[in-house]
Amino acid sequence: MHVEFLKHDENILKFTDDAHCIGYIRKTKLDAFAALVKLDPQQVKLINVSDLLKELKVKTK
Repeated sequence: MHVEFLKHDENILKFTDDAHCIGYIRKTKLDAFAALVKLDPQQVKLINVSDLLKELKVKTK
């Protein structure tokens, strides 16, 4: 039982790092976008990918 608490504490500690939190938020947003498009491909027309990338602070060449 104590091992389960240890795993929980280790998972929580990951979120004390700003870079991890930002990466987690980006991944969550991208997963949500992918799920939306998969569910209804017509929704892709409603989302400006350039704006999405700017929002996620993704640098492009």
